[in-house]
Amino acid sequence: MADAHHSDDELNEEVDVTDGGQAPKLQHVKTTTGEEVYDVVVKVKGKIWRFDEGENVWKERGQGDAKILVHKQDANKFIFVFRRDAVHTLAAHHAIGAPMQLKPTQNSDKMFMWATTKDYTDDPEGFPELFNIKFASKEIADEFKLGFDKACGRA
Repeated sequence: MADAHHSDDELNEEVDVTDGGQAPKLQHVKTTTGEEVYDVVVKVKGKIWRFDEGENVWKERGQGDAKILVHKQDANKFIFVFRRDAVHTLAAHHAIGAPMQLKPTQNSDKMFMWATTKDYTDDPEGFPELFNIKFASKEIADEFKLGFDKACGRA
């Protein structure tokens, strides 16, 4: 078996990683999210949870932008997208439409719950989920509800 001993000097050796003393050159990379073919109906800050049936508990998915979007080519196609602040990863992504309904939760005028038959956040095939969302104020919650009702054909 080979001897794996190294001297401290080898591990602490300074290495110049600059390119001739100049800062590395970074190139702008255009990214797409799929949201480019949609227009924003509502975009508000909130905090979202999903219900874990296996553990029978609500699990926080994150804080960030809750968006209801309408397709630019099909005014009857709405989606809900929730992206976490800072990292912008998906916490929820599914279609919205009749017969979905927002239900007030915990006797609060700032929280709503709804179910979807196919959320695509964690599974490209879609998975049924139950969501709960909370907003900072009743006014923000009302704005979200108006957009949700519009997507369901009730506004």
